[in-house]
Amino acid sequence: MSNSDLLDKKLCEKLAQSASLTIGHDVLITDSFGYVVASNDPDRVDSLHEASLEVIQSARKIYHDAAAARKFAGTKPGITIPIIIDSIVIGTIGITGAPHEISQYALLIQQLAQIFLDFEKRQRSTTRTDYRKKNLLREIITYDSRSHDEAAICESAYEFGIDLNAARIAVKLEEIEGRHDDASEETRVHQAKIMECLLRHFDHPQDFVCPQNNTGYVVFAFGLRSIQPQQYLEMLQQKCLCVNSECLTVGIRLRIGIGFFSHSVETLRQSYENACFALKSIHAGIRNSTCLYIGDVVLEKIAASLPDGICSEISAQMFGRVMQAKNRKEVLLTIEHWFQQRFNFVQTAQALHIHKSTLVYRFRRIRETCGLDMYDLDKVLAIYLLDIRHKLCGQSDSRTSSIVM
Repeated sequence: MSNSDLLDKKLCEKLAQSASLTIGHDVLITDSFGYVVASNDPDRVDSLHEASLEVIQSARKIYHDAAAARKFAGTKPGITIPIIIDSIVIGTIGITGAPHEISQYALLIQQLAQIFLDFEKRQRSTTRTDYRKKNLLREIITYDSRSHDEAAICESAYEFGIDLNAARIAVKLEEIEGRHDDASEETRVHQAKIMECLLRHFDHPQDFVCPQNNTGYVVFAFGLRSIQPQQYLEMLQQKCLCVNSECLTVGIRLRIGIGFFSHSVETLRQSYENACFALKSIHAGIRNSTCLYIGDVVLEKIAASLPDGICSEISAQMFGRVMQAKNRKEVLLTIEHWFQQRFNFVQTAQALHIHKSTLVYRFRRIRETCGLDMYDLDKVLAIYLLDIRHKLCGQSDSRTSSIVM
């Protein structure tokens, strides 16, 4: 980026207009080549302010009386001051008037201009960095060894100090009430708060934290070599729970999915996909949790990968009575808790909030009306998998699915 690019034209126009109105003198701002980019006098914009060239070269302010001003094109009597950002002269400020009238304003205007322009520069730098990080994230999560250059992606990551071949785990977060296409001020405030929280908890130099959209965020958490994988995973889950709790205190509700360990771009993409699947399991209501590790939904992942044809055939031929029962929702809910409580009768009754004798009666009614013995664990597991698959597909009861209605 050239020095002239550091000057935002609209910001310079506001500075020149505000300064001129405040001090009652003409004010202009030039780029690093001496051309006027902003002035309270529109006729001077884009003209050469020749007196600025010496100021740009010497990096010091210079007064020009009427005689001196006549020697320079586009110059009026007054003072020309350098604008210096990071020890580099990026332009000048010209103030018209006698030295005794304008000297008291010169330093103040120079400092204000440098503060505002430095802030603008840093904002632009942050925006460019965010854009590059989002591009890197996109390259990782869409990586395909047949069409992508892994070395180039790793090189892009090195620019941020990130080693993609180091052990790390993908974490996917999403704001529950947020809207993906919402660009409101509230959304921007929420995003800033979430990013601040994430950067505070994931503060290792190798941690990669990036917003994905208005409501989604991705962390590629660095796996510490000094800690055993299981211990690190527990630490990571605790970090995620802390992020969730802190965001909740400011009215932001999150869902968080955690993937497996990775050691390359390919496995990092897989870790991200697993984190997304864990999130999907929460969203589908399969697990009553706001933070879920992919290792806790392995059976759900198997269910999601079952072929449509096989699921439809098994559902129709073996479990037609179950799927067509009037109390089907109650049956499926009972099967869900029966399986999740590892076929423990007492715990299942507690999970369903019913008495043990009521559960005995329900088991008997399921056998009589649906032809399903709840102690035939193979069939119970099969129905559980079909029900999970149905929920993960996000299909309503009125639509065709692997479970025949």
